[in-house]
Amino acid sequence: MGDGPQVNPEGAGTYQAGGGMIVSKLPDEPGVPVRRDQFDILCEGGVAEPRASRDVCLGILGAALAGMIGVLATTEWDSVWNAGRRWPFIFWVAILLVMVSGSAVGALIYEVRRRSTKANSPYSRVVAQLTKLYDDQASG
Repeated sequence: MGDGPQVNPEGAGTYQAGGGMIVSKLPDEPGVPVRRDQFDILCEGGVAEPRASRDVCLGILGAALAGMIGVLATTEWDSVWNAGRRWPFIFWVAILLVMVSGSAVGALIYEVRRRSTKANSPYSRVVAQLTKLYDDQASG
């Protein structure tokens, strides 16, 4: 065997490069033109799920926060602490507090995920490459 690439006689379209790596020929792939508006729609798909999940968490956060404020603002504190009704009050306030904190953490997690997808991922690199291509075509 020589040092250069050699054709493998058993497999059509394959060749051996170097000492032992066999590479198969890839099939031809058609290029599909994408208009700028179609490209923009495709770009939404990469961050749509984290954005939607973040928005759900923010909705739960707003509702739970409104409930918490409503409970605390309308509570008659003397009757809650003196009449032995403190445990049901503490239970429901604790549930609202868990909802507020859990949804805030969820919204934060999804926002970090969305930003990292937009900033540093294979998705963001392809978007940047195609955006540059479209911008070059528009200016030139």
